[in-house]
Amino acid sequence: MKSDIDLELAVHKADIDKLARTIDSIVKRLERLENREQVQDIDRSRSTYVSEDVLSQIQSLEKTQKDIEKTMTDLQCRSMRDNLLFFGPAEYRGNRKEDYVALIDVFCDDLLRLRNIKRDIERAHRIGRRRDGECRPVLVKFSSYRVREKVRANASRLEDTRYAISEQFPRSIQEQRKQLYPILKEARRSGIRATMVVNRLYIEVEEYRGPETKETMVASTRDDEVTEG
Repeated sequence: MKSDIDLELAVHKADIDKLARTIDSIVKRLERLENREQVQDIDRSRSTYVSEDVLSQIQSLEKTQKDIEKTMTDLQCRSMRDNLLFFGPAEYRGNRKEDYVALIDVFCDDLLRLRNIKRDIERAHRIGRRRDGECRPVLVKFSSYRVREKVRANASRLEDTRYAISEQFPRSIQEQRKQLYPILKEARRSGIRATMVVNRLYIEVEEYRGPETKETMVASTRDDEVTEG
């Protein structure tokens, strides 16, 4: 049975598809107008008016599409709020169906020192295509955000192992995080406090908005070191 969030996502996806078709139709109409020889004989002011009117419609529709996409991303984030991805657990290659809840229960018991976590797992399964020599991550939905955070808080125990745990995000946010991650690592290597919250990177207490943010923070850190010295 679909949840309310799943239904909302389906509605918004249908809206985006409809808007995309409308924008495509308007663009084609505009191209036809511009390519017609008759347009050259139309009064220039009227031609400009028609073009501006069509462009205004396109801009309005594009803004609506972006607003709907943002709403969809927010809904996806809400639907993934209680999820975690587990990287590294060995994948069973036989014909028998793998018990992912039991797998994660043993994983949390052995590596995170969390006992009987299976009672707080709603469902678990692997994601992605099977590839030789690779283990697909296990996506786990916990019974609540509180439980998820308890598990994530113990992820530091996996440091220097082949295992890892991460939050799940929509693809658009994953791409944004991928671009910010090298900056996060560089800042931390330089001894600067940096943390990422969803798709926002904070260096010291200031949100990263480009190279100038990092340079300002580096300069500020150096000034503090000189003052303390």
